[in-house]
Amino acid sequence: MKSVLTYIGTDYPVILFFLLLLWRARTARAEPKALVPVEEGESLRGIAALMVLLHHMAPMTRHGFLMPRLYSIGTGGLAVGIFFFLSGYGVMKQYMKKGDAYRRGFLKKRLPTILIPWAVAAVLYWLTYRVIGKVYTFANLIDDLKNGIPFVAYSWYLMALTFFYLFFWVLIHVCRNRVRWMPLAGCLWYVLYALICIKLKYLIFWYDTAHLIPVGMFCAVYEEKILKALKNRAVYVAVVLTSLICWLLCTNIYSFGFPVGIHLFYIVSLIRLFSFVVMVMVLRLKIKADNPVLRFFGSISMETYLFHGLIYYLLRGDYCHLESDPLFCFLGLGITILAACILAPLDRFLLRSWKRLVK
Repeated sequence: MKSVLTYIGTDYPVILFFLLLLWRARTARAEPKALVPVEEGESLRGIAALMVLLHHMAPMTRHGFLMPRLYSIGTGGLAVGIFFFLSGYGVMKQYMKKGDAYRRGFLKKRLPTILIPWAVAAVLYWLTYRVIGKVYTFANLIDDLKNGIPFVAYSWYLMALTFFYLFFWVLIHVCRNRVRWMPLAGCLWYVLYALICIKLKYLIFWYDTAHLIPVGMFCAVYEEKILKALKNRAVYVAVVLTSLICWLLCTNIYSFGFPVGIHLFYIVSLIRLFSFVVMVMVLRLKIKADNPVLRFFGSISMETYLFHGLIYYLLRGDYCHLESDPLFCFLGLGITILAACILAPLDRFLLRSWKRLVK
C-alpha cells in the first residue's frame, strides 16, 4: 500500500496539470478570427511552462505511473515547440500590423525582454552557487557554453530566440513590405542555426524544436487562408495529427533490430514536433482551454523557465537530496512558482525602466 501511495503521490502534479486543462474548457462557438488571439496566447504559454516544469522534474523522480513517461516522450521539447511557434507567429503578426514603426524599435523592445530576465537569473545563479561553495569564473562559463551547457539552466531556448530576433531585424530591413518572402527566409535562418549547433556538436535538443519559429511566421502570413481551409475540416485534421503523434510517441525507432542514425532520429523529431504544435493550434479553434490559472502561469512563464533548473538542483543535487518523491515534487513546483512570483515584478520593473531610458 505504501508503494502504491508513493506512486500516486509522485504523479499528482501530472494529474493536476490535466485537471487544469479541463477546468473551464469549452467548445468554441464563434468563428475564429485568428489562429492565436492575444488573450489566449497567455494560456498557451502557461500550458507550455507547466509541461517544461514537469518534463525536467520527471527524470529526477524514481516512482510514479505517469511522471517517468513525461521525459521519455519528450514533453519538454513539445512545450518548447509551442513557445517557438508563438514567438515566430507573434513577431510576424506585430510587424504586419505596425510596419515601419515596429521595425524601427524592434531590437530595443524585443531583446531586453530576453536579456534582462536572463541577466537577473544569471546573477542569482552565481550568488546561489557561491553560497553553496561552487565558484564560477567567466572562463568556466565560456567552457561550459562551448560544450552546450548554458550557465542558466535550459536557457539555450533564449539563446536561440536571441539569434532569431537579430536575424529578424535584418530580415525586416531587407524585405520591408514583402512579407510573403519572410517565412521562407525564416527557414533559411533555421538551417543556419541548426548547422551552427551541429558544427559546435551541441545535443539535438538545441535545434530540433526551433523550426517551429518559421512555421509560426508562415501561419501569421497566411492566417486567413489557413482559417478558411480549416473551417469545416478542423476536427478531421486534428484526428489525423493526433493519430500521427501517438504513433510517433509510441513507436521506438531503435526497435527495428539495428540502431538508426541520428539523421533519422532528427527527421522523426522534426515531424513529431511539427505535428504536435499544429494539432494544438487546430484543436484550439474548436476547444478553448483558457482559465485564470493557466493565464497566471503564462504571465510568469519566463521566470519559471529560468529558475526551475536551479530549484530542482538545490533539492536534488550535490548540495541536498530529498528522499521523498512526492515531497520533492511539491517543494520543487512550490518554490519555483514562489520565486517566479517574486522575480516577475522585478523583471517588469527593469523592463519599464529600460523603455523609459531609451524613449
